[in-house]
Amino acid sequence: MNPLLLRFFDFENWANQQTLHSLEAMEHPPERAVALMAHVAATPRVWLDRAFSLPQSVPVWPQWTLAQSREELLTVLREWTRVIATDDLSRAFAYTNTRGQQFSSTLGDVALHVVFHG
Repeated sequence: MNPLLLRFFDFENWANQQTLHSLEAMEHPPERAVALMAHVAATPRVWLDRAFSLPQSVPVWPQWTLAQSREELLTVLREWTRVIATDDLSRAFAYTNTRGQQFSSTLGDVALHVVFHG
């Protein structure tokens, strides 16, 4: 378990919820902001799928509403918190990115990428 990384994910969750709240308070939130929130919500799922050799379950740029982004963020950040608390963060895994390039990363490095991405 990595307490600092868990704190980063707590902050990530708080910041995302604040952003969503601000966007939801607008009568017509900017389309680009809604699209960026969907991307921020989808990216952790894409990385979990890669880390556990699962087929990619969501697009990198989904067409989600703010409510859908909120739901996914709450779910996927909870899953990442469980992974950080129970998994071996030094575990390496191979994956293919969206451009078809193959890479290998550790779970800990990817967790940092996820938390600093959004």
